[in-house]
Amino acid sequence: MAKQHRIESLVSEIEEALDLGSFVPYRQSWDFVRKLESVKEKIDDLVMKGAAKQCVLLCEMFLSGCYEKADEIDDSGGNLGMFFEELFCSWVEARQKAGYVDEETVHHILKWMDNDEYGFCYNIEQKLVKALDRQGLSLFETSIQSRFDKAVSSAKIKDSERIYDYPYSVRRNAATLKVVYIAKKDIESYLNLCKKVGTTPRDCENIANIYREKRRSRDALIWVDKGLELEKTDNWPNESSRHLPILKRELLNELGQKKDAFESAWSEFKAYPSEFAYDELMKYVSKKDRENWHKKAIEEVMNASLPVIITLCMKTQEWEILYESINAAEHEDLEAISHYTTEKAAQELEKNHPIEAAKIYRALGMRIVKAKKSKYYRIALDHMLKAKKLYSENNCEDEWLSLVEDVRRDHYRKYSFIGDFEKIVLGRYPEYLESFEERTRKRWKKQLSDTGE
Repeated sequence: MAKQHRIESLVSEIEEALDLGSFVPYRQSWDFVRKLESVKEKIDDLVMKGAAKQCVLLCEMFLSGCYEKADEIDDSGGNLGMFFEELFCSWVEARQKAGYVDEETVHHILKWMDNDEYGFCYNIEQKLVKALDRQGLSLFETSIQSRFDKAVSSAKIKDSERIYDYPYSVRRNAATLKVVYIAKKDIESYLNLCKKVGTTPRDCENIANIYREKRRSRDALIWVDKGLELEKTDNWPNESSRHLPILKRELLNELGQKKDAFESAWSEFKAYPSEFAYDELMKYVSKKDRENWHKKAIEEVMNASLPVIITLCMKTQEWEILYESINAAEHEDLEAISHYTTEKAAQELEKNHPIEAAKIYRALGMRIVKAKKSKYYRIALDHMLKAKKLYSENNCEDEWLSLVEDVRRDHYRKYSFIGDFEKIVLGRYPEYLESFEERTRKRWKKQLSDTGE
């Protein structure tokens, strides 16, 4: 009776959480889905306590409810879609625990995938292969194989070397089969499939990873090299693999070819210096040689673009090089760099290199103003206030006056900006730029004044 009461209670909780008929805007979507997750956790708990059969019905109601809700939520972030995948797998696992026939479960799965008007089941096989038991996975594979064979036979394409030459039905079923083969570590079936529809760089990565898991590193390396060659020969929109160079170095290292792994990392760093490439390089440098190769890496970075110099110097705490690079940069060069890169640099430089920090804050502000992003003008004003403060405290009034002149000359028509900017020039800061402490002190003084002004 207690379980039955809890089941009935959960029906009401599902209904309340979904709140059909009301729209969920983007900003509320995360909180909305969190409520759904809370209800799902209770269902999963009941499954573990032996009520799997009843929970199958709850999951089916819940899944259907999510579809009903799909038009009533701004799911730009994909939160509801990801929740649906988790709930779908919980439904599959509950069916298996309840002893439902595997053929029926697979049939229902395929129907959901076929009638997926909202894309909630797109690539769901990635998680399904982990949820299905051995018998269920085998039946799922057989069903997809049958669909694939039917699609290929009607495609009427001969001797194709590229998966893109096939219709969507072939590509989709082939992709699903590959996920199954990866889960089963079935190299032979994967290779046979590639013979039929062609091999891509991503296939090479997948096959190499399967070989690696089987501790066949040399075979894995052969497929990595094949993938790298394929990358050079053609354009592979969604079948490219950025991980092949990384995988090759890891395999070389495992095979004792540490020098080759290092040379590969160094070559890539020189060609495409970045924070990631630096980390890759240092993975293959011994502790005693780290300082030496760090210096060489930094020397190499000095020939790179300004954003790369800033990022790498921030990461490695090369403050002197960072401030010298900022000092030498033109204002326009700094303005062209994303605030994600420069704002952190400004914060780090404020204490020991305030002039360079002020230069960055100037660029951050001007970047917004020049882009006419009026909704961010408050942020631009905040940056310019920081620039003024740092310039003034370090006897660089000329730099501040130069900024004022530029703004007045080129941006005087931006009425939602220029008025508040002039307040900053005069030292009468807009209220929203004052700290909480400053605002409350001003209010206290006003309330105690004779005139209330």
